[in-house]
Amino acid sequence: MGLLDANAPQWLPIDGVGGRITIDLVHHEIHDGNHYTFSRTKVMDTVTENTVIITTPAAAGGSIHIISDAEMTAAGSWTFSKVPEASAGSTLTAYNNNFISSSTSGTTIQGGVIWTSAGTIVETHYIGANNTSSKTGGNVAGRNEYILSPSTKYGFRVANNAATCYSVINLFFYVA
Repeated sequence: MGLLDANAPQWLPIDGVGGRITIDLVHHEIHDGNHYTFSRTKVMDTVTENTVIITTPAAAGGSIHIISDAEMTAAGSWTFSKVPEASAGSTLTAYNNNFISSSTSGTTIQGGVIWTSAGTIVETHYIGANNTSSKTGGNVAGRNEYILSPSTKYGFRVANNAATCYSVINLFFYVA
């Protein structure tokens, strides 16, 4: 009999029917207070964009593991890029998914920045009118997150193709 078999409830909890209770790593990061969510909504006309830049902290606090998505009520496109150049926008808040935790991510997030260069475009997505969200780095069925470089800026930019519309940029990330 192995250590886990002899002490199963102590090392790996068991539910009421004898199954092991486990959670995945990302769910664990929420429990530990290391998972954050950010969302920026903007009404756009044909000449505006919804823009966000996230600047990662130095590596000492851990690396940022991120997925993101964008939503629009009209047809448009969005990009995820590394090292964009832009004028400063408004500083915004990412919320810890564990409301009991006082931990912060160490990131700086700015919304409403004016782009001068997209930097290196990593992904481009197109969205049809009233389409479901378009994700980068993962989806409901699996995770394909990006691990961001320390002390680096990353940009998210949504542009509409025609009429006035609503748009949202969502960032979901943990520090590990």
